[in-house]
Amino acid sequence: MAGKNARNEALKLIASWFNGASLTIAGAGVALPILSRYLDIGTAIWRPELFWNSIVICIGCAVILHLLGQYMVGAIND
Repeated sequence: MAGKNARNEALKLIASWFNGASLTIAGAGVALPILSRYLDIGTAIWRPELFWNSIVICIGCAVILHLLGQYMVGAIND
């Protein structure tokens, strides 16, 4: 029984890590370009295609990491 519980806890930790990484990438990848461009904080991306592409790429990566976390939660055995 301890092996099953240990496996479930490991899967929960992995899922938590994926969700945390997802939130970090989404927050940094969306907020930082907007703050740098419109509030003159840090180095700004002035080319519109690079500005929006970087935001879309970060959102896409965040979604993929979130879905990986959800997949890990689905693998938990009761």
